[in-house]
Amino acid sequence: MSEAARADPRQKIRAQMRALSPRGVDLAFATWLLREPDLVSELRPVVKAAAAREGADQDFENTALLGFAASSGILAEEQLLVLGKGLRRLAGRSPMVNGSRMTFCGDAVGLLGVVVGTKALADKPVTAQIEDWASRFFKDSHANAGTEEWQRCLIAAAGRTLSRSLALELPHTVASADVRLALA
Repeated sequence: MSEAARADPRQKIRAQMRALSPRGVDLAFATWLLREPDLVSELRPVVKAAAAREGADQDFENTALLGFAASSGILAEEQLLVLGKGLRRLAGRSPMVNGSRMTFCGDAVGLLGVVVGTKALADKPVTAQIEDWASRFFKDSHANAGTEEWQRCLIAAAGRTLSRSLALELPHTVASADVRLALA
């Protein structure tokens, strides 16, 4: 067995984070997934900047970032209000525009962030709005021929977390094993 194959999955995630110069939502995802204090301290200024955005700047990726931060327990009360506003805004967005799927439909990391943020917010009307929004495209995003196995895992986990009606099948392939392990 190679050294890489024996490596702790947490170490692999940390190494990928250092190598990739991640976008803010990726840092938030890693913080949520790994629950490590050094990542939390790195994420705090990113969260502060994200929560200060308004209007069109309060986009899908920003809302997903705040969702992971909320689920990690690091949002202040006023930042939770910004998350709620972002979720309500997303719930009003159509997954299709002029017959084309919006890019957020295929952003598995972002979709999971939106869902865990919805659950962390625990606002019944917002949850119902996000469930309705997700029901319009999660199944198609999960089944899309261009969706990789790791993305299917995250979309399935998001669907299962959000609603029984979106309990999509987790892929049980070698290609998705690391993601299933990380989510477990």
